[in-house]
Amino acid sequence: MRWTAATMALVMLAVSMPAYGSFHEALALLPDREALLVMQGSSFNGLEAPNTPIIEAFLGERVRFTILAAEPHTFHLHGHPWLLADGRVVDTFLVDADTPHAFDVPAGGVDRHAGDWLYHCHVDAHLQGGMWGIFRVYPYATTIELPGPLMSVHLSRLGVPLDGARLAVSVDGVEVPAHVAPEGDGAYRVHAALPATGALVVTATHPEHGVSVARAGLGGAAVAPLTFAGGSHGAHP
Repeated sequence: MRWTAATMALVMLAVSMPAYGSFHEALALLPDREALLVMQGSSFNGLEAPNTPIIEAFLGERVRFTILAAEPHTFHLHGHPWLLADGRVVDTFLVDADTPHAFDVPAGGVDRHAGDWLYHCHVDAHLQGGMWGIFRVYPYATTIELPGPLMSVHLSRLGVPLDGARLAVSVDGVEVPAHVAPEGDGAYRVHAALPATGALVVTATHPEHGVSVARAGLGGAAVAPLTFAGGSHGAHP
């Protein structure tokens, strides 16, 4: 988890206000991932589709969206309604200029459906102009421990270890031969001849649940695990 100023502020608020209950209860309110989207003209974060941000998460993770608007825009997220402070449940919200709107959703929604979900401005002219993007929910979590020539990869779906997947390894987009030894309980031992630096990607393919990924930087290479990437396609309606 990335500890941003917002999440640190929530922790401090939880410590100082007894109404939040215990410190551990307050920590449970923190998101697993955060996404900041800035709406301006017909763009998100200065980009128009198909180059808008792809927001990624694993199924069941708590994701916090923070929406900013340079001018009023109506933000809509498919498949992931959220709760407002007044108790209403919505999937569309008018974001006023310079007034951030933040909300949390479980990745995959309450029905727990993985896949690509559309987010966009609800004004048709803006949508047609490219003001849309993808919220990509992977069907299970993939994590890399001690990335290197001999590493451990763990798979789990909604907290339950997942066996039976096939793993592939690549660095900077080039596939690397790897020997994978399943160890049971969602653990896989992976031996691969990796370069000293580069963006490591482990892609897991499960016969029932499909594809998930994990990323790590080798030798200090900058790579953000499950964050923004270009190119949007194939979203749920």
